Amino acid sequence: MTRHLNSPGTPTSCSTCLEGPHNGLRLEDQYKPLLQDIKYSIWDIAPMYNSTAQAGMLVIGTGKTNNPYSIEGKLMLLDNGKIGIGTANPQATLDVNTTGGNFTFDGSGSAGYTTHFGMDNTGLKIGHNSKYRDIEFSIFNTKVMTLLASGKVGIGVDEAKMTDNNNFGYKLYVGGGIIAERCRIALQSSTDWGDWVFDENNKRMTFDEQFTFYNENKHLKGIPSASVLKTSGIDVSEMFAGIVINLEEARLDNIALNKKNQEQKKEIDDMKAQMKKLQQQMEKLEGRK
Repeated sequence: MTRHLNSPGTPTSCSTCLEGPHNGLRLEDQYKPLLQDIKYSIWDIAPMYNSTAQAGMLVIGTGKTNNPYSIEGKLMLLDNGKIGIGTANPQATLDVNTTGGNFTFDGSGSAGYTTHFGMDNTGLKIGHNSKYRDIEFSIFNTKVMTLLASGKVGIGVDEAKMTDNNNFGYKLYVGGGIIAERCRIALQSSTDWGDWVFDENNKRMTFDEQFTFYNENKHLKGIPSASVLKTSGIDVSEMFAGIVINLEEARLDNIALNKKNQEQKKEIDDMKAQMKKLQQQMEKLEGRK
């Protein structure tokens, strides 16, 4: 029978006793916080406090102020193993229903860390309260992705590579390759591109200087060598800029060569015309003899 421990008997107005006595057990601990109204800590086994109550149900909650027969905060444990927090009818092994849409797992030990999971109008929230701790994602006890406290994301790479000074300033590190249908790279400054090549004051290497550079370095100017590529990788934006700059300078060199060829062609045509004229004059002189 339901037993109300801090009551002289089952009250006629008890909202948990809908149709008279029923099987179950209720334990109530009445207490009065300082300068506050009376509250009750309540444990109910197989209660009939609402239409969703089920046999074998364990309820842990707090009675409303000055009313021990209505439960506010509730934790439900059903006989099928499902646990409900904030809901009397859990739909999963653990079903949490909170007004604010957030719930927190406390960390262990004395560090005081907490892990936060939540949902609001802007989306799913996952995180913790540490300024220096990372977030790791693992499959079958193998780490597959890491989110560093600095905001860097690593997929299939070691954390040492993400914190290497040679890779400073990057936010995404991926090992094994990336497949994407589209990729857009935006430069922070126009000076990172090669438009300055067309400046009238820009001085390009001469052909002799280019020959010397290529013979000594074995790669184009502004393009990293194979050894640098192997040890430090490349910056895609810098790589594209280097290629474009070399292409633009080569185009300007071709234009300059074409202009010089046209000038030489004109000189040759002029020389041919003069030679033809001299030949005609010589033929006239020979004809007078």
